[in-house]
Amino acid sequence: MLKKTAEESNQIFPGWLAIIGGLVAVVCHGTTSYAGSYILSIMILDEGLHSTTAGYCASIISLCSVLFATPFGVIFSKRGHRFGLLLGVLSAAVGFAVLALMPASDILVIIMYFFLGLAIVVSCKVGVPSLVNRWFQHTRESPVSLVLAGGSMGGVFTGLISGVMSQSGWRGGWVFMFVFNLIALAAILLLVRDNVHELGEVRDGRRWREKHGYTMDDSDAPVQRTGSKGYSDKKPENGSLMTNPRFILFSIACLFRMGIYAGCVGYVTLIIVSKGYAREEAVLAVGSLAVASMVGRLTGPIWIRVLRLSNLNTNRIAHIIAGVGGLIVFFSESLTMLGFSITLIGFAYGVGYVAQTLVLSDLFPNAEYSTVFGTFTTIVNFSFLFPSIIGLLGAAIGDYSPIYLVFGLINFAFALLLSLCKQKHDGTVSENT
Repeated sequence: MLKKTAEESNQIFPGWLAIIGGLVAVVCHGTTSYAGSYILSIMILDEGLHSTTAGYCASIISLCSVLFATPFGVIFSKRGHRFGLLLGVLSAAVGFAVLALMPASDILVIIMYFFLGLAIVVSCKVGVPSLVNRWFQHTRESPVSLVLAGGSMGGVFTGLISGVMSQSGWRGGWVFMFVFNLIALAAILLLVRDNVHELGEVRDGRRWREKHGYTMDDSDAPVQRTGSKGYSDKKPENGSLMTNPRFILFSIACLFRMGIYAGCVGYVTLIIVSKGYAREEAVLAVGSLAVASMVGRLTGPIWIRVLRLSNLNTNRIAHIIAGVGGLIVFFSESLTMLGFSITLIGFAYGVGYVAQTLVLSDLFPNAEYSTVFGTFTTIVNFSFLFPSIIGLLGAAIGDYSPIYLVFGLINFAFALLLSLCKQKHDGTVSENT
């Protein structure tokens, strides 16, 4: 007999509780990309570490996606999201603790960023977006945008962390992150769950489906119930995925949009300081990048639903906005214009991040989502190469702006090329072509 559902007891849909628990981890580990970049930049300035360390660490975060996205997609599918997310939290705890307590060292920082990068992959890139797919189907846009926005919400903590660091130095920043990580640990333990069927539930909630006339049978479930935990043994269509030319084109396009954004995350502080501006002004720029990304992620569903844009065309618009941002970086001479270009790049990344996740679901709707999403994330995060390339080229030529000009032009090109991903009449991308 099915258990009485949470909705039937007039309680909140348990899927939302699970998402809230995962969202805390997303915000915490997303903060590493923004506030963590600022803490690292201050370490470089105060301790005399090499400037390219910032680029290497930004590259490592994306490299971790290449290394760990697909394996953790399998872990989430087989062992559940709570187990996988806890592994990410424990990895981050090691990284934050060592950075806060041990002497400053280029090598040590680079090693610890593998631990922090793993946590970002587990929470932000694969785990919680996959958790949304387990609990939601027809109402997926809103929780997806909220979760993906959570990855940049952490940027709002940059000012607070800067205040802490003014009293206790850069070590205080890493201590702040360690405590935040403990809060994420508690949220995962208390709220995250996978057992949709054992609760007598279906995706989106029984009440929502009854209200909107959808069926309640297992065909609507996110997985096939094969064991006591309800996890799936269904194998993704990896062969068709990796040989689908439209999917490969789409993945590479997202890779280069990620590249221009990753370059900003890794070097925005050092670029601004090198132009003669104060650290405090660099903090504002880092914050604007994070806020713009968050706004882009939150407005993704508005673009898709209200403006009646398809997921694919929303991605094309994101490429155009990123391209404009890259061109402004090349031509800008003032802090205001530089900040505006960074805002555009952050906004484009945020909008595209939501839309690309939905396009991926359109491409292979019948596959095990967490594994397919992990494969896609692996391809996209070969952008780990870009921050290091930007750092090396920028140091060699003494100027970063021409690099962003190239990235801008490439994004314009992909905005055009994505027209090759033809759509069906209902706005989804064909799975077989």
